[in-house]
Amino acid sequence: MKHVTSVYSAMTVFAALLVSADAEAIKHTVQVANFQFSPSSLTGVAVGDTIRWEWQSGSHTTTSTSVPPNAQMWDAPLNSNNTSFEYRVLAAGSYSYKCTPHEGIGMTGTFTAIEVPTAVPLPAAKEAVVKFYPNPVTERVHVFFRSDVAERGVMNIYDAKGALMMNLPLRITPGDNSLDVPLGILSRGMYMLELLSGSRVLRVHKIDKM
Repeated sequence: MKHVTSVYSAMTVFAALLVSADAEAIKHTVQVANFQFSPSSLTGVAVGDTIRWEWQSGSHTTTSTSVPPNAQMWDAPLNSNNTSFEYRVLAAGSYSYKCTPHEGIGMTGTFTAIEVPTAVPLPAAKEAVVKFYPNPVTERVHVFFRSDVAERGVMNIYDAKGALMMNLPLRITPGDNSLDVPLGILSRGMYMLELLSGSRVLRVHKIDKM
């Protein structure tokens, strides 16, 4: 197997626009018990993801109190007869919700959703085969891909706000290529990994850093 050699550039913090994305939607689970939502503040939520509340005990609701423009409000019971409720996030922005009968004792929750851009068609000689694993990741993410040309490439890593955190130049060879990307120095949260071969975007992938 042929390997990619990578050289780190200095870490940067500046706004960057992603030109394509192929990230899988994620289902985030909130447990409802003991007069609290757990977790009460979700991170790593993207437009297209689903929030699922799962009842454990008591009689509660999940009721939105503020949502972004164009987002739908919700109000659903959570009890022994209604043990779960799912809400698909269709708009970027901040969301707040409560348990109606227990808001006074602090039973509230929040999450913020970011926009994941849709893919932009780019010219390519052959469809790329790209794999990222594991996900979630703690220290390193392994990247495997095939190329039909020898050229320079780049691995860009963006945080949830779209700021470029890493820029790794690559030397791509024809055939199988593999790359270990160390993420241990990054904080917990969601990141977008963008793999470019020459001027072509081969893949943009969402990774949860634990």
